[in-house]
Amino acid sequence: MAFSIFLARAATPCRWEELEGVFFKSKAVLCELFYEVLEVFTSWSKSLVMDYQPRLWEDRAAESAAAIKRKTSTALENCVGFIDGSLLPIARPSGILQRATFSGHKRTNGLKWQAVVGPDGIFLHLFGPVEGRRHGMTLFQMSALETKLLDLQISNKQYCIAGDSGYVLREFLVTSYTGTQLSDEQRLFNKTLSSARIAVEWVFGNIKTYFNHIAYKRKLVIYTTPVGQWYLASVVLRNFRVCLYGSPASEYFEREPPTLDEYLDLISEE
Repeated sequence: MAFSIFLARAATPCRWEELEGVFFKSKAVLCELFYEVLEVFTSWSKSLVMDYQPRLWEDRAAESAAAIKRKTSTALENCVGFIDGSLLPIARPSGILQRATFSGHKRTNGLKWQAVVGPDGIFLHLFGPVEGRRHGMTLFQMSALETKLLDLQISNKQYCIAGDSGYVLREFLVTSYTGTQLSDEQRLFNKTLSSARIAVEWVFGNIKTYFNHIAYKRKLVIYTTPVGQWYLASVVLRNFRVCLYGSPASEYFEREPPTLDEYLDLISEE
């Protein structure tokens, strides 16, 4: 029952009073059970998305690269996923945190996350949260993902990930071309990359669709609610759902995600 309470609270923006009639427990008990499960669940599962998982990156690299290559007409070679940042809007904090969490681009306060998503719709890696004012390339450097990507070589083939123009071109990081005088080939590449990267936006959107509670920033109050844990739990639960039912990204790239048993085995291997 405790996990059912956890899922009900995460999936909807309901109040505790509304759940009293569902689970026949007082709101104090419901609240206590929810946060206990949240703590246990994130401690148990965070390694799935916040640690580098070789079986997701390396063992599935060739198939993932082939799926992306088919969809992008060979524009992207040896690409295994897409990187992007996302701002989670929060209630406006007071004091120094107000300036630290304010995103001039989004014109709101929030916490930033960086994610790498595979063509099967699975979050391969998640880093955060950091202050909303941080740039995407700053998050990439802070995540220390560069070291892992440099080692992503299989059969003398360097695999890479793809990002927007906010990232810096590397041998393991493909970005779109910038400037006003681009060739026809460069414009076509940018268009192709943009159409492929939309999968990342679908993934970020799915989180708030299925775990709607984090979509209401007035409920996400720093120092009052564990905002980072809520978002982390939502990402892991979404990965579970993708393993069971697939996702728009997996259908778009025609790439099957791992089964739930295969995904959960990653925890037992540690």
